Amino acid sequence: MTTITATSAGISGSTTLIVSSGGGLSMFGPAGAYVLNQASAGPGGLLDVYNDAIAAENSIGRDLFTGYVLRVLLDDIITNDNATSGAIQYDFSPIITSLIAIQQETGGVRPAGTRDPVTLQILTRNAPPPIVMAQIPDTEEYIRDGELIPVPWSPASVTVLQGLYTALANTTLTDFSQPGNPTVQLKDHPTLVNINNTTLGHKGYRRPMKTSR
Repeated sequence: MTTITATSAGISGSTTLIVSSGGGLSMFGPAGAYVLNQASAGPGGLLDVYNDAIAAENSIGRDLFTGYVLRVLLDDIITNDNATSGAIQYDFSPIITSLIAIQQETGGVRPAGTRDPVTLQILTRNAPPPIVMAQIPDTEEYIRDGELIPVPWSPASVTVLQGLYTALANTTLTDFSQPGNPTVQLKDHPTLVNINNTTLGHKGYRRPMKTSR
C-alpha cells in the first residue's frame, strides 16, 4: 500500500490519500495539491517526483489531484551562490522544466490539454547563500543559531526578492496550450497561477498559542 500526502492549496491542514494495489481509495475524486519538493527529489530531480504523482494516478485510473505545489530551493536556482560579490545570477531551468512537463502531460488519466494549476514556492534551507548575504548591509544582519541571516524587516532583502521575481517573471518558456506553441514570459504562462512569497533566512512565523491560566 502506498500513502500519498497531498497538502491542500490555500486550506489549512492536509489530505492523505490511501492507494492500494487492489484499487481501494479512501476518498473519491480529486483532492488537494501534490507537493513537488526539490529538497527530497532524487537524482532525476523534480521530474522524478512529478512522475511518481502521475504513476500514482495511473495505477488506479483516477484523477487524484487538483494541482501542484512546486517547491524549489533558492540555493538551487542561483548559479553563483558561493560568490561574495557581484550580481546574483539565476538558473530557472528546474522551474521551467517542471512547468512544461506538467502542461504537456497527456498520457495519464486526465484528458489531453487539461490545465493543472501550479503554485510556486521558493524556499531557503536556513541561511541564504553568500552571494545573497553580500547584498545585505551589516546593519540589517544578525546571527541566529550560528548563522548570519537578514533581519525580517530588511529593506535590502526586499530588493533581492524583487530582483528574483522580476527575473523569474521575464523568463521565457513554451506555452503548449496555445496554437503554434508560442514562447511566452513566465508571468503570462497559464500553468503558473500563484507564487507564495518567502522571507530570506526565515522559514515562517506562527501566532503564539494561547495558554490557559
